[in-house]
Amino acid sequence: MAKLTPRELQLVKIYTDAQLNLYRILTEKAARGSPAAFQRSLLAEVNRELARLQRKTVGWVNAQVPEMYREGLVKAEKAPEIQRLIAEKGNDAFVLSKPAFAKLNKAAIETLVGENIAAASVANKGLQANLKGAITQKVATGQTVRQAKTAILETIYQEMGGTKVRVNGRNWDMRKYSELFARTATREATNTAAVNETKAVGSTIMRMSSHFPTCEVCGPLQGRWYSLEEDGEYPYIYDTAWKNGHNTVHPSCRHTFTTVVMALKDEDEIEKAKKFSNRPMDAPGQPQKSIDLYYKGQEQNRTRWRDQQQWERYKERLGPENTPKTLSGFRRMKGADSDNWQQLQLSYRSAGRTRKLVDSNPVKASNKKLDKINAKLNSGFLQDNEAVKHLASKYGASVDDVRFAAATYSVTYPRRKLTMDTIDSILAGKA
Repeated sequence: MAKLTPRELQLVKIYTDAQLNLYRILTEKAARGSPAAFQRSLLAEVNRELARLQRKTVGWVNAQVPEMYREGLVKAEKAPEIQRLIAEKGNDAFVLSKPAFAKLNKAAIETLVGENIAAASVANKGLQANLKGAITQKVATGQTVRQAKTAILETIYQEMGGTKVRVNGRNWDMRKYSELFARTATREATNTAAVNETKAVGSTIMRMSSHFPTCEVCGPLQGRWYSLEEDGEYPYIYDTAWKNGHNTVHPSCRHTFTTVVMALKDEDEIEKAKKFSNRPMDAPGQPQKSIDLYYKGQEQNRTRWRDQQQWERYKERLGPENTPKTLSGFRRMKGADSDNWQQLQLSYRSAGRTRKLVDSNPVKASNKKLDKINAKLNSGFLQDNEAVKHLASKYGASVDDVRFAAATYSVTYPRRKLTMDTIDSILAGKA
């Protein structure tokens, strides 16, 4: 998959910033008052952040989609066939007047902007519905406000897998959805511009690009010529390649469509294209090897994306200074399953357990105190693996449990000195 453009990355940042803000709101909001009051207050803060997300998304669409379309027009006019036609006929290459072409482009931009805002609104409302359902869940009789908060977080981050955008009954990670949305908006704007450029030069035929490898959806469709008119000699594009109602084969599709100028084609080329294009639409467009290679690449992309999400979670919990500086460094450490990777995992789990413990403690610990606890867990005598392993072996516990016992004691009795003897007593049930 091609890298995201700077314009597309702007939308990704809008969604990832919102995702981080929602995480902070949900995890850091003080659990005070009654469970019902806490739920109302938390939902109000979440809704404010979602309203901000919607405003920024609409702003991105209004600013960027018209530019995508205009860039698509420039690219379409630079296509070799149109350039050759212009070289031969000059201004006579265009059958539409400038005012008529401008009107056509204005209408296309308005439609694209409206459709993209509508699509984003549906997705963001799906996100809001997911979070509202988790936050306003029924509170069990006698449940404390802290227990209510824990239940909400468990529903969102364990059962739901995080803050998810819901589209057509499917939940998407916010970053993944923003990438899909941005790529699709770009391609549809580009293809729509190509359609109108095709009309401007009096053509009704467009060619779909060919890629190797490609997916099984695009394989049978690519390379064909398509007609913009329903009664044409080629497959009607809106019944075949674009039958989903959008000017793209499927979301995030990388195939493009360009103008075919029939006046520049000889009869032999036209006949070959007509025969190829009018084959059954389910005819294999590529060997199975190509399809397998495509899906192998997609799986590699998904693995890289999961690693990136994990790397970002580790940075969020442990701090950038305690995690590899780059994604590639993180992936190398993980792939090698080195001692450093084992230690990083241990630190991550310990920090998570400590945060959960602090959230459930009657006396709420400050972030400063939490940072001190995590620092203690990740340095000093708790890094003495031999001593920790000895205690773990002695009591039949895991190394992680021994470290967690130390964290529990530190939170409960922050003024008492923590030593291995103390931890021994904790595990023995004497402390």
